[in-house]
Amino acid sequence: MSTGWLIGYIIGGVVVILVVALLLILIFTARKIGDQADDIEAALATARDRTLALWEVEQVNARVGSIRDRLAAARQVLGG
Repeated sequence: MSTGWLIGYIIGGVVVILVVALLLILIFTARKIGDQADDIEAALATARDRTLALWEVEQVNARVGSIRDRLAAARQVLGG
């Protein structure tokens, strides 16, 4: 076996080891990102559940305004 072949095998082995190392880093990073995405999704669901009542504030304000208007009309009819 010539020296050129030996150097080629060594370089090829180093390249393969580097590619495997980079792929492992990529896989572990992707797994970590996936776990973080699950945590973020859970936090967003909790925030959504805790703020659902805020969406009804406008409806409550509209109903209170309607009651206020009816009370004002009733007060005028009763002479107040």
